[in-house]
Amino acid sequence: MNTLTLKSIELYGKHGVHDEEREKGNRFELDVIIHGDFTGAGRNDDLSLTLDYSLIEDIVLKVMSGPSHLLIESLCKKIGDELLKEAPGIQSMELALRKMNPPLKSRTSYAEIRMQWQR
Repeated sequence: MNTLTLKSIELYGKHGVHDEEREKGNRFELDVIIHGDFTGAGRNDDLSLTLDYSLIEDIVLKVMSGPSHLLIESLCKKIGDELLKEAPGIQSMELALRKMNPPLKSRTSYAEIRMQWQR
């Protein structure tokens, strides 16, 4: 099994518990770690034998610009479910979704949820 990783994809979305977060939006970051058999792509230098990064990005951007989620947990689950549905080459996957500068009294760099999927 091989691993394909996209690190710190910078995103913007109108998600959060507070009205202001859903109105003004916030910055997010996403790590996508995908496991599958990509040896054919390496052997043949053939994009059709791996996952096209732009497909992953398109799915993530579609979810991020879609209906607001109150929780990063439900937002992360939606992204992962959509990736798994649209990319049959994924055998397993882990996502780490970070909400940058969460609305807390204390200075906090981010809040993060990690989730895993398995076929």
